[in-house]
Amino acid sequence: MRGILIIEGTSADLARSAMSREGIQGSLIAVTVFFGVPILRSMSPDETARLMIYTARQARTFATGALPRRGRRPRGKRKMQLAILQELPGVGPERAERLLAAFGSVEQAMAAGAEELSCIPGIGTRTARAIRWAVSEDRTPYRGKNGDPAL
Repeated sequence: MRGILIIEGTSADLARSAMSREGIQGSLIAVTVFFGVPILRSMSPDETARLMIYTARQARTFATGALPRRGRRPRGKRKMQLAILQELPGVGPERAERLLAAFGSVEQAMAAGAEELSCIPGIGTRTARAIRWAVSEDRTPYRGKNGDPAL
């Protein structure tokens, strides 16, 4: 594991020190840009301790392969269902709405065959095949029209 630099104290603490602003900035640039060491800020020893614990927890989570999600999680069943459907290849908000309306649930949409999927307005044969490829157990790479690897 690589190191982390924790700078503890307030801006008032730095102002009372004998270091110039340029000197501090130069040091921070060297440490982050040239040495690649991340810098964290803390205002007190208690906050430093909490920061170290939190960092260790995050490192453990990251090491186990659990990556943090970006953005917000949808609230409510319908929004969650739409979000799940939008993760399918070629499916955006409008197509997700159409899939949910046609099949009634994510489960039924995932179980639908390519022919059933392609009957949904806005979902053509190519998108239907890509969806079936994504939800099936077949592990061969998806090859669309002209041998394209994906949508």
